Amino acid sequence: MSTSAESALQWLRDQQPSDEIVQQMIEKLNARIEESGLPEDTLQGSIEALDVLESHLAGAAATAPPAPESAPELDLSPLTDHTHVAPERPAAEKRALFEQLKKDLGDQN
Repeated sequence: MSTSAESALQWLRDQQPSDEIVQQMIEKLNARIEESGLPEDTLQGSIEALDVLESHLAGAAATAPPAPESAPELDLSPLTDHTHVAPERPAAEKRALFEQLKKDLGDQN
């Protein structure tokens, strides 16, 4: 049986194949066309059938309901508990701690 646009349409109507099966048929027709080595006019029926199947697949994709969006959402919740506040130290105590730190770091060299 020769392949043509008409036979491809008939196959789609009769078989109502899934998109995966249509894709497999497209791949088989592509392989047959590429491997045949025949002139394009000899393969015109297969090329037309291929166009019909690709159009069917593109139409099915265009009419398919959109996939639910599962885009990640930005989590703005706090990473830590911000209720802890560092104790306020008097200026003299801060200065003494700073001087001690400088001394300790200076002794390491």
